Amino acid sequence: MTDDPRVRLLNRLYARKSKELKDIEKVKNVEVAEERMDKRLVDDLLSCINGGDAKKQVKRQFVTAHQLQQQQKNKKARQLDSLKSPQGGYHPTPPPPLTEYEIERAIRV
Repeated sequence: MTDDPRVRLLNRLYARKSKELKDIEKVKNVEVAEERMDKRLVDDLLSCINGGDAKKQVKRQFVTAHQLQQQQKNKKARQLDSLKSPQGGYHPTPPPPLTEYEIERAIRV
């Protein structure tokens, strides 16, 4: 190799850093292996494998864009119907009472 002290220092620094990086990778690999361990009970795993009723996942229904638009349109129509019907709780507010000035103006005309 070369006898240049700068090159030797750089090589030592490179070797030290690469060793540190390898040690860090080893630690990460060990942590990942520990995290992947399944901590569920054996009974739960067996019931899942055998198709037991334990915590079944609900399958979502596929909805197309057209179906979604139709659902939104129907929802808006239902909301308008509920506002229009007396059962829906829509009560138009009466106009505010007339003031004396407004009554006098109405009489004069």
